[in-house]
Amino acid sequence: MHSESTTVEMVKRPSLPAWLMSLVLHMFLLILLALGVRTAAKSASEEPKRRVGIVLAQRDDEERFAYLDDTTDSLEQAQEDVERSTTTPEQVYPGDAEGSAREPSQPSSLLIPEIQLPGVDSPVGTPDDVLAHSLDLRRGGRQPILPGLDDEAILAEDAAARAARQALGPPTDVSIFGSASAQGRSFVFAIDRSKSMGGSGLNALLAARGELSRALEHLSPKHRFQIVAYHHKCVYYKTTRLIPATEENKSGVADFIDNLASFGGTGHEMAVRAGVALEPDVVFLLTDGGEPSLNEIQLAGIRKLADRRTTIHCIQFGFGPLSDGDNFLMQVARQNGGGYTYVNMSQRRGQ
Repeated sequence: MHSESTTVEMVKRPSLPAWLMSLVLHMFLLILLALGVRTAAKSASEEPKRRVGIVLAQRDDEERFAYLDDTTDSLEQAQEDVERSTTTPEQVYPGDAEGSAREPSQPSSLLIPEIQLPGVDSPVGTPDDVLAHSLDLRRGGRQPILPGLDDEAILAEDAAARAARQALGPPTDVSIFGSASAQGRSFVFAIDRSKSMGGSGLNALLAARGELSRALEHLSPKHRFQIVAYHHKCVYYKTTRLIPATEENKSGVADFIDNLASFGGTGHEMAVRAGVALEPDVVFLLTDGGEPSLNEIQLAGIRKLADRRTTIHCIQFGFGPLSDGDNFLMQVARQNGGGYTYVNMSQRRGQ
């Protein structure tokens, strides 16, 4: 038996070369690019043309401007246009009586309201009116004398203080250790009780005891006094205020001095300030004038504190003749209207 074999042959179809396909693709892209550029150029060519010109500006003497371009026929025409459009402050309007001039209207928001200012002829008031106004301020139109306090209370207290001073009676004269008489209604005696003033020293405290007792005899109950004994601190008699010169108060002075111990340093400035702070008419300072003395600043402070209201008299104790030409006690007395007295204790030993 004869076998028949079938042979299948694959037939290859013809295909385009690669370079040809690339060429076709690039041609297509170039066509699209050319169409796009043409469309853009056409759109730009359709925009309307803008006119360009030159404008000239002219300013005259009245600060008016004229603008000229190629549509203006001439400079004279532009000047006429400017003059027609400008309104002067004295422009005459039709319908005004006798052709009177009026100012152009202004917006109400730009007008300044009329303000009445005082002039030369403005009434300022007579002297009586000014005085009445001043009295009205004193009654209640002004601020108080001291914030937070009633003026009437302050004035009443001041009147009471004046009445109290008048109730002290007439002034009296007081002199101790042969000093010049000091006149007043109130007196403070500042006595140095340092060691040098005691029995081991000058024994001036014992001498002061008798002198004060005799001086207080001139005071009546309407007068006031105080004794300030000092060394490095101050001790007051009974209280830290001025007390009336009653017989009871005067009789206790001798015992007060007898109980003073003489020791410690000496604070002259402290004692004088303590006495002046009580606001008496007279301060007597009794001391041996030992160190420390007072300098110019301390003297000025005492003078300011006394303020010519209190006179200060100084009594200095020592042995033998006075050797100081112008010590601080002399300056205190001189600067505060008082007198200075030196007591030679060597001459008083037999007294």
